[in-house]
Amino acid sequence: MIDAGFQARIPPPVPPASAIRTRPYNRTITARNAIMDVDFFKNNASDVLLEVEINPDVAAAFENEYAERTGQTPESGPSYQHQPNKWGGEYRIYFNSEHDLLDEFAALKIDVEQGHRPYRGHLKYRVNNQAFFWALVAAGYRLGEN
Repeated sequence: MIDAGFQARIPPPVPPASAIRTRPYNRTITARNAIMDVDFFKNNASDVLLEVEINPDVAAAFENEYAERTGQTPESGPSYQHQPNKWGGEYRIYFNSEHDLLDEFAALKIDVEQGHRPYRGHLKYRVNNQAFFWALVAAGYRLGEN
């Protein structure tokens, strides 16, 4: 007998990368059922570095998706690493900014970390968010320094 009070939460299917729509006039990205406007970032962030650490078991899936979205195959190195101690992947964005972007990130429900020791000695902020990573890739950013 099924309990009538129970409602299953089944997530909607994830659209393929080819279904992502970009509006050139405002760079609003629709990805994984979230709309993300990255203009605030493009207009105010500098020294942007994209980095992925991923478990080798899921690396092929990431590499295929990245290649489909960018036309480039990611190469192992400082910005793309296979890490067996990861459950899945960590999609990181490091950057500097002269402006306070915390309100814009809060509106997207994205946490921004600010460390006491800058990454690589000069990058002040870090975001660890897969959807924002892919939105930036759709906006033209690539693994490594941008």
